Amino acid sequence: MMPENNLITLIPGVNYLTYEQMNSIITFQKLWIDLSFWMRNVLISTFSNLPNLQATTNQVYIVMPQNFYYYFRLYYGPEISQYYVNYFTSFLASYLQLLNAYNINDTAAINSITVQW
Repeated sequence: MMPENNLITLIPGVNYLTYEQMNSIITFQKLWIDLSFWMRNVLISTFSNLPNLQATTNQVYIVMPQNFYYYFRLYYGPEISQYYVNYFTSFLASYLQLLNAYNINDTAAINSITVQW
């Protein structure tokens, strides 16, 4: 039963998210934002020959898939999560190969990776 002095008026017939559901949405949103941030950093580091290239590459290729696996496992279990992370890691590997091919101006590798992707 809701307290009478509640400042929030619920609308009948409308479903609301629980705190746990909203926290899950925020967590997955943060994962995707982090991924885009680190992928951008790898791109900049690759083309600018920055000394942090190895660290940013490790973050994208190793840490981010582990983070996705951890949170996906909570909802989908280890088998489905591992299946997803395998595809996800393959996508990231192609991304890194494509950046390297562009960086050395290897047109054949660029075309090959693009077709496979």
